[in-house]
Amino acid sequence: EKLISIANRAIADYGFRQTVLYGAEDIANDLAAIIELTESGKISQQAAKSVLERNFQDGGAPDRLVAQLGLVQISDETALAAA
Repeated sequence: EKLISIANRAIADYGFRQTVLYGAEDIANDLAAIIELTESGKISQQAAKSVLERNFQDGGAPDRLVAQLGLVQISDETALAAA
């Protein structure tokens, strides 16, 4: 629910320009990818918001944006203990 609210806000803020430049089908695919990244636990909902906003502003594949922004969620207890 929160992610859909974020998506609606991003579309309201950037949607028209981005839809014209990028294409509605690509936006839907990117949104689906962001939802998948969130549901799989690879990124948090807060990270999803950042990725969605960056995607609407600058474009780019969500998985690449996650890596560029350093937003991969660490859930491995050993890795967390080492950090």
